[in-house]
Amino acid sequence: MENIEEASQVDCKKLVEDHWRSSLSFAAAGSIDLAKECVIRFEERIQEMAEKMPEQAAKQFMAEIERERNLVFDEYTLSPQKLKSRLGVAQPQPAGCLGVIVLFAVVPILYGIAIYI
Repeated sequence: MENIEEASQVDCKKLVEDHWRSSLSFAAAGSIDLAKECVIRFEERIQEMAEKMPEQAAKQFMAEIERERNLVFDEYTLSPQKLKSRLGVAQPQPAGCLGVIVLFAVVPILYGIAIYI
């Protein structure tokens, strides 16, 4: 990121929302272990990104990540369903529906797509 001040809000928001989308998708599919793994990998990823930046830019980047995380967490606290809907996370289906989860990698973020048949 060449200009962290301009790029950080958009990039950090996308990073955090992609992370939440992945974690919530795995959790909604009943894959709590994969959801936990998402958290670990996200932490590793942002640390690696920060380590490649000059010290001041890294501090700014991590502060922006934390700010975005807090915003999404607050949104989740107010209404988990609204956040899931906004992020496009499939809701668990009622009994009788067969949920098939298709996962594909978009390096380095994993997305979950639910297909109901």
